[in-house]
Amino acid sequence: MVDPTRITRGTAPTRGTHTQWLAAETAGKIVPEGVLCISKDRLYSGSIEYFMGDGVNGYSKLSKQGNEWIAMSQTATRSSDYVFTVPGDLTGALKASRALRMNASSVVTVVSSAYASDITTVTVYGATLPASLTGWEMAKADVDSTPRNTSICKAALEYASGGRETVMYDNLGLPSVMVRIPAVTYKDVLRKFYADETAWNASVFKAVEGELLPAFKHNGSPIKALWIAKYMASIQQGRAVSLPGVNPSVSVTYDQARDYCQSKGSGWHLTTGYEWMAVTLVEMAMSVQPRGNTNWGRHHTNVWESGVRLDGGLPGVGSGDGRTLTGSGGKVWETQSGIADMVGNCWDWTHLLKLVDGKVYAPSDNYYDLAESSWPDTGVRFDSTGGTADGTGVTSGGAPVISNAITKYTGVPGQTATDYSSSSTTFTAITKKTGYTVPAIAYMLGLCPITLDGAAYEASNPPTGYSYQRNYGERLPIRGGGWNNGANAGLFYLYLYHPRSLSHGDVGFRPAFVEL
Repeated sequence: MVDPTRITRGTAPTRGTHTQWLAAETAGKIVPEGVLCISKDRLYSGSIEYFMGDGVNGYSKLSKQGNEWIAMSQTATRSSDYVFTVPGDLTGALKASRALRMNASSVVTVVSSAYASDITTVTVYGATLPASLTGWEMAKADVDSTPRNTSICKAALEYASGGRETVMYDNLGLPSVMVRIPAVTYKDVLRKFYADETAWNASVFKAVEGELLPAFKHNGSPIKALWIAKYMASIQQGRAVSLPGVNPSVSVTYDQARDYCQSKGSGWHLTTGYEWMAVTLVEMAMSVQPRGNTNWGRHHTNVWESGVRLDGGLPGVGSGDGRTLTGSGGKVWETQSGIADMVGNCWDWTHLLKLVDGKVYAPSDNYYDLAESSWPDTGVRFDSTGGTADGTGVTSGGAPVISNAITKYTGVPGQTATDYSSSSTTFTAITKKTGYTVPAIAYMLGLCPITLDGAAYEASNPPTGYSYQRNYGERLPIRGGGWNNGANAGLFYLYLYHPRSLSHGDVGFRPAFVEL
């Protein structure tokens, strides 16, 4: 974050040639703290330089010359400290640049022969960072000293992801790795599942085919950008942050999860059901779905896919704590957009949906800051093939039925705390009331499959997930499944079963951010 009080001699350009940089330095100009500046004409054709200002009297620089990264600092007390790293080793260069940039007492130690070795240790403020640290573990270490120093990692991430991922800072300056979700229309993600134009024209989506999905509207107006946390939340200073390689925070109630996200500042909120389903529908349109930690640290079928268990246990061993560190399962446990651990590991609390005595309450779009007391009744109901008319004497909850009326309750209406029964089935097996036209909002919230509207999923990529409902009392949604849910886990796994007070060791959450 730039501190205006420390910029006293004019500022160097944020983009320019190396000659311009030298001229700015000669003129006594400086680079504002945390501002990334780029030069592209240094030394070799195609080389690139990244300058990070310290806001006082110098800067640190990363330059790539050919396939080699070089870190360098320029300050009043240390004129030219260079560190050469192994060819292509951006992580090592990032570590070096961080240390060189801090202050005169920072030391980079043990640099072997130039052009051919990596940094073995970096000592900053008396803390030694081992060479095994990844770039993002180093970014997390930055948080412990001063948040501004993640700026170079932010730039590197944006460069590597083509702008799809970034580091965003909340009102305490705490960083979170976030993923941008491009806006799409109904037709963009749904048309392929209808056999022909006749089927599409008869669908509930035809009338809105050119409109943005609800996730990309706020109170009726298009949003500028939607960002969802790449990683499940961990809690720091009363804020939800998204960082890799850490324990996902669990045992939080719905209200706590919502508040940890909202406390980050304007635009921040608990990920909504609309946002979850926007990511999910894009996955389906691309004919893919991610896997995840569904069997005590590994995937239940692709058992060679595993993450790092926080309890140190072996993948697949059914004892202890089966959670894995955020993002440790790699790319196969990420969506195509880049969000990790949406399937398995820990359940996600989601926002803007609740079930009260079988009635579905939700805003019509991603109005994330609408008071819960103002959420409207959508008219959609969860009925059941089991249950009884008054919810007493239930021996089986049967399967859920999407409807506009409730004929069978699986428990006594109004009784949230009492455990009666529930209805359940695989997501694709959910049925609807005969003759009922399911409204688009039910599909956008992930309540039922689009096969109820005459569509057909690809046989090679059917929706994964199960569905549980209790159509009595108040129920708040968790999604995705946990580390021991096996084949039941998936993007479509919706659990409208628990009260808002649920606090369990396999239930977490993640923040999102909307630019209005």
